[in-house]
Amino acid sequence: MLTQTDDQIIAQLVEKYSMNDDQRRVMQIFLSMPDKKRQLVAEAFFALHNAANQIPDLGVGTPTTASSKDHELKAYSQELDAQEKDASLSATGSENIRGGKN
Repeated sequence: MLTQTDDQIIAQLVEKYSMNDDQRRVMQIFLSMPDKKRQLVAEAFFALHNAANQIPDLGVGTPTTASSKDHELKAYSQELDAQEKDASLSATGSENIRGGKN
């Protein structure tokens, strides 16, 4: 049976998820910690993550709140509506050119 080393598994994850050196190092350090320390780091990470989600989205980077997601969906919906309207006007305009309506 083929057994992979920790380094081989980490290398596969780094490649699969296109991690940079800092991200690889975080993973290596985290995995090498004792269980209790990993749990403390996980709790600290989620506390930081939750605090970051409370900061209003300033339009930079990834949306962090449900309201910013709703805003992005609304903008996308408006863009699609405008495209449909343009397509409709184009179809009507080509009928007018062919003499269908004046």
